[in-house]
Amino acid sequence: MTKIKIMIVDDLEHVREGLQTIFSLIEDIEVVCEACNGSEAVSLVEKYHPNIILMDLEMPKIDGFEATQLIKKSNPLVGIVAMSIHHTPDIQERAISAGCDAFLRKGVPTDLLIDTIR
Repeated sequence: MTKIKIMIVDDLEHVREGLQTIFSLIEDIEVVCEACNGSEAVSLVEKYHPNIILMDLEMPKIDGFEATQLIKKSNPLVGIVAMSIHHTPDIQERAISAGCDAFLRKGVPTDLLIDTIR
């Protein structure tokens, strides 16, 4: 079975740990790396080649909007799922315009998260 390789990008360690715990229970998903800001995410993409990136939008250094644009420029086939506590139409529109393939509010049911990744 081919696993879906995931990168988790969030400035909050407990969010990254929570997602890591969820994915450790899913057979076909493997977390290949984590990043605590957009700048780190951009640099890790070339090393780990994830299939999907779970991208927080509000982070220090480079936010998720800019990181998405930079990643998509050099890796257009990587799927990027924006995750934010702010679920307003303008934030969602900005995320999609930046190149995100999907948008989820943080705290969505696990089934929806997994279905979106798959």
